[in-house]
Amino acid sequence: MNILIRGVDSIGGYQTKILNRIWERIPCDRCVIISRCRDRRDKFPKNKYIDIPYKEAGNWHSDSMEDLDAVPEWILTGMQKYEGRIYETMIRECLLPIFTFEECKARYLNELFYWYHIITKHKIDYMIFHNAPHFMHDYVIYCLGTVLKIPTLLFMPSFFPGRLEWGTVYNQLGFSIEAKYKELIEKHAEVNLPPDLSDVYHKYRRGFEKEEFKKVNRNFRQMYETVRHNIVYLNKDNIAARRKPIRNKIISAKSIEERKRFIGEYLYDIDLTKRCKAYLKNTINIAEYDKYEHLSEKALREKYIYYGLQCSPESSLMPKLPVFYEQRHMIAILAKAAGKCGLKLYIKEHWNQPVREKQLYEFIRQFQNVRLFGPDESNIALLKNSVAVSTGTGSCIMEGMFNGIPALTFGDGYWNGAPGVYRVSSEEDCRKAIQEIQGKKYEITDEKIMYYLQAVAEETVPMNLYQKMKFGSPFSDSESIENISEFIINWIESNEREK
Repeated sequence: MNILIRGVDSIGGYQTKILNRIWERIPCDRCVIISRCRDRRDKFPKNKYIDIPYKEAGNWHSDSMEDLDAVPEWILTGMQKYEGRIYETMIRECLLPIFTFEECKARYLNELFYWYHIITKHKIDYMIFHNAPHFMHDYVIYCLGTVLKIPTLLFMPSFFPGRLEWGTVYNQLGFSIEAKYKELIEKHAEVNLPPDLSDVYHKYRRGFEKEEFKKVNRNFRQMYETVRHNIVYLNKDNIAARRKPIRNKIISAKSIEERKRFIGEYLYDIDLTKRCKAYLKNTINIAEYDKYEHLSEKALREKYIYYGLQCSPESSLMPKLPVFYEQRHMIAILAKAAGKCGLKLYIKEHWNQPVREKQLYEFIRQFQNVRLFGPDESNIALLKNSVAVSTGTGSCIMEGMFNGIPALTFGDGYWNGAPGVYRVSSEEDCRKAIQEIQGKKYEITDEKIMYYLQAVAEETVPMNLYQKMKFGSPFSDSESIENISEFIINWIESNEREK
């Protein structure tokens, strides 16, 4: 049996401990791992592992075509429907859309040849993603696995600290929670929440306060501070770290042709930095924007739907949200449906988004019933005084539920079917959902929330995914290693029995 794994953030040999635990029960012959070791404590013996460090996996692969396999037509045909989104994932290279179509295509073909070769050469039987793929290289791997019909297991963090939603298809992650929730209600099953979810219930159901999120948000801020506030191609430290190895390559080049190639790399990096600077001239720094409206008691007395802008690019939008990745579509549907129901739409900027395209703010301001608020306004006040909350995949779905406020969502995930959640896709069904909400036809009761949390308990994996940051996880490393290992073992064994 051969397995490909997109690894987990790891310190203290965390990644190795998970795999060793799995291999005690699963006869794995070869493991291709995209490793994410931060302290070199993970050890991958070469006789069993093909270790491709995360940074190398995301770089241009310089392998000669003499060493790679040609890709057959049926694979190319299968990959066609993913190409547009694959090209978009290249934005995550520097968090800005500065790459040309030709550059995106060249990078995609490079990734396609390389990973097709890796998958076929090592005869991969299973794929496991410890976090849902959202960079070009791991999304290409996922798409190839889908076309090749390789059984794939994906995990992704949920709103609940230390709880991972899981699935075998990207845009169906967490779907089993909805089915379990309905089953528990039909059976009038007994609720016996584990301590972590019982704690969530008692904290949030009886008074959702911003204080409760400070610890978790602090961890998020620590993780994203370098990436978000120092855009990759403009931060001085990043520029130095990026260009020093290229200069060393130029100095140590063994031929004129090799030196020319490395000089080309160096000049290309300079060009990308210039493109970033040029692009940022057409964006709005959200922290300095002076045309936000201000939240007041009068504003909070209005009847409105609250929509929180989501970070972009981010995995929850790209590529998890297939058609509503561009938030203009959600905003247009909400604004028009809310207007016909006599409501306003309040939009709040996300605290962690560094810049936005000017066109998005200009688009928002075209709607007379829409008001735009800045990132420093109180999301708790906006949420608690709203008729309903709305998002693609954001956490306000759960925040609304705990406050007895219904939600309109345009995306799918572990919140599907949760108390008071309406999945909408058009102006018509959004308007109908709003009318039901205005008529108080939804139910968000203690009993239903408890059933929902019981479904979360039974259909998520209790594990601290981002081991370095913790993210408020109540689970120890040893518990997390045991939980994720046991889940993967059971999933592989189940697939093997079905063969």
